[in-house]
Amino acid sequence: LIEYIENGSLNNMVNLNIIRLTNNMNLNLDKHSFDYLRKLEYLFLDEIGLSISFEKNLLFEHLESLTFIRLSLNSITRIKNFTFKGLLNLNILNLEFNKIENLEIEAFKDLKSLEILNLGNNRLKFIEKDVFIYLK
Repeated sequence: LIEYIENGSLNNMVNLNIIRLTNNMNLNLDKHSFDYLRKLEYLFLDEIGLSISFEKNLLFEHLESLTFIRLSLNSITRIKNFTFKGLLNLNILNLEFNKIENLEIEAFKDLKSLEILNLGNNRLKFIEKDVFIYLK
């Protein structure tokens, strides 16, 4: 099991298209873990032990080619503002089977290309009317 991706360890993998880190419970990601992966299109981060509120703001900031993220089967309780900042080409965001109770108003602000958002099997009881205002 991978427990930590050291800052800079993926820097030389500039042509990488897919990363699958599934089932690496308690994986610790630095906010710069994916900085140089500008061609990355598919990112699988399901069952890696992400918990509490997803505070990895800017984790995805440099991944402008990313079209798919799977964050399912974690313990995420909140999606904070700007969590997905810079993901202008993201088409599919899978957040199912978490413990999400709260979506902050600007959580999905940069997701201009989003076509599929899966929030199934979470703990959402109320969604404010402006949460999805940026999704067009």
